[in-house]
Amino acid sequence: MHFSFMHLISFPVIFGLLTEIQALMLIDKSDIPVVALDEMNDTHLNEVEIVNNLFEHIRSFEAKETDAAALSGLIDQFEAHVAQHFSREEQLMQTFGFPAFFVHKSEHDRVRGEMQPLFDAWRQNQDPLPLKNYLENVHPGWAKNHIATMDMMTALFISKAGG
Repeated sequence: MHFSFMHLISFPVIFGLLTEIQALMLIDKSDIPVVALDEMNDTHLNEVEIVNNLFEHIRSFEAKETDAAALSGLIDQFEAHVAQHFSREEQLMQTFGFPAFFVHKSEHDRVRGEMQPLFDAWRQNQDPLPLKNYLENVHPGWAKNHIATMDMMTALFISKAGG
């Protein structure tokens, strides 16, 4: 193989671009635990895409590269996704008689309670900072932990119960 000086220059450039792309990704899909139900895994991976896209657009909004209407649409999408995600899990838990239903649901309710004021604050004053801080500092760690613990046990139970 012929190796030139350009190969030495291009590696750092390519590595720098990859690092920059990764920096835009708030959550890496490979960091999301896999549970025993494909439906739940699909929902979790879809949420990662929604959160990463929302976070990228918040940054663009702050840089005046995205307008408020576009960002509002993505916030609405995230809010609707979370509502559907939690409702569907709760429906599955009830259908299959998951014994820790109330514990799991109470965690969903707690997170709903954290998120709703952030969505409301955006609608009232179009300040994305509270939601950005939540997405950056709270949501990724919470989501990974919740999936690795509560969702893991829920999915295992439901899959063994025939779900």
